[in-house]
Amino acid sequence: MKEIINVIGAGLAGSIVTHVLRDRGYECQVFDDKDKFSASEASSNLFIRHWLKRFMDRGAGKGVDTIERLFDGVIDEPFAKGLGYAMKVRHIGQRHIIVEPDIVGTVDEITPDHVKIVGCSTEFEGPTVVCTGYRAEELVTDPGVTVKVGQCSFFRGNLAQGEAQISMISPYRHQKLYQFAPGVIYYSDSVALQLKQYNKRREEVVATSLERARKLVGDRPMIEMKVGYRPITKGHNFGRLIRHNERLWSVNGGGKNGIAAYAYLAENLANELLQAGMC
Repeated sequence: MKEIINVIGAGLAGSIVTHVLRDRGYECQVFDDKDKFSASEASSNLFIRHWLKRFMDRGAGKGVDTIERLFDGVIDEPFAKGLGYAMKVRHIGQRHIIVEPDIVGTVDEITPDHVKIVGCSTEFEGPTVVCTGYRAEELVTDPGVTVKVGQCSFFRGNLAQGEAQISMISPYRHQKLYQFAPGVIYYSDSVALQLKQYNKRREEVVATSLERARKLVGDRPMIEMKVGYRPITKGHNFGRLIRHNERLWSVNGGGKNGIAAYAYLAENLANELLQAGMC
């Protein structure tokens, strides 16, 4: 009898893992606590095939292949001119990636036999994949994840063709402005700070970001600013798939390369599940 795979986390990592596993024929049930600081809430979901293939692990190209196969038909090229066009930057709307959780709640316990959530007496059996980003260390042993904090702003309106842009301010900072969804404009200046530094400088960082944004969006009304705690895997810039025991894995730390990284790691996970006879 085929087992149900428990996927803990419905952010970018958990959602892509779920898409890949379901595409490979696995049945998944997804758990999520609706954490407002999920990095995926502030994710831009941009990827650049030739940049990843040149500068990242070879798995990047494989990850992009998976992404383009799974999301064929909903990938767009938001930049009509400039650097984004020259680099062939592509984008997938959040609504096409993020899956709805089957069980909403905070995971309380994971054993080789089951998952339990706070306030629920049900024990959910099956192999488990932890995709909880910056909260991973609460559930699994030393996934090697550190936390940086990023933010983005959403404005009401639609950009004219050619108005979207991506620009490099410095090697470690860039601005992105593009159509996130119909009627919703996305802006980010990609400033990522350690959590303590962000909390210390938050007012300054927010004010500076909004000042930059207003130069591009004008007086369009702001819908909200989202803050996300981005997981970065120490010593790796492409995330890691870790097998903690015979029925527990974690997929975390993809950082800015998450959209390709998680697809690549999810394919590796599916292969490990197959080898373990969990098919």
